[in-house]
Amino acid sequence: ADKRLAICTALVRCEPQFDGRTRTATVHTLLGLNIATATRGDDESSATQENFTMWNSFVKFLQNRILQASDQGENDDAVLVENSSSGVSTHEAAALIDIMFNLAKQVSRIGAKEGDDSSEAARAQKDRDSLLQEITSFLLAASFAGQFSDKKPKKKNRKRRKSAGKS
Repeated sequence: ADKRLAICTALVRCEPQFDGRTRTATVHTLLGLNIATATRGDDESSATQENFTMWNSFVKFLQNRILQASDQGENDDAVLVENSSSGVSTHEAAALIDIMFNLAKQVSRIGAKEGDDSSEAARAQKDRDSLLQEITSFLLAASFAGQFSDKKPKKKNRKRRKSAGKS
């Protein structure tokens, strides 16, 4: 899981919309989301503790990258010569938010098998709820703060041209 997470974070760091650009589900597959949301009849369909740990680490990675964009946005006048490779644009931050939202959608579809009342199912439900709470809280705080909008306030030009030819 650590190797999959390392590869996934490297791909997203290079290109936040990696799956869309390459028209593959590489990041999706590396995160194990295709297994976790498979048909509920399979034994592999339930998310394991390892998956939740990896997803939590990936969410932390996404949050840090998004916050880097926020910090960089506050320091637009400063020139980041040394850290230019680690800078995150607002466009990239929007793509990272989209990844986080899609992860939350996929995780929310994970459920226990019918009739499974074991402690393992209860733990998985608790882990799922915790992860969803983490993502929801971050997205809510980000939208409330309004830090991640691509549009900058427009300055209205109040000067009007004088009508030439009218007297």
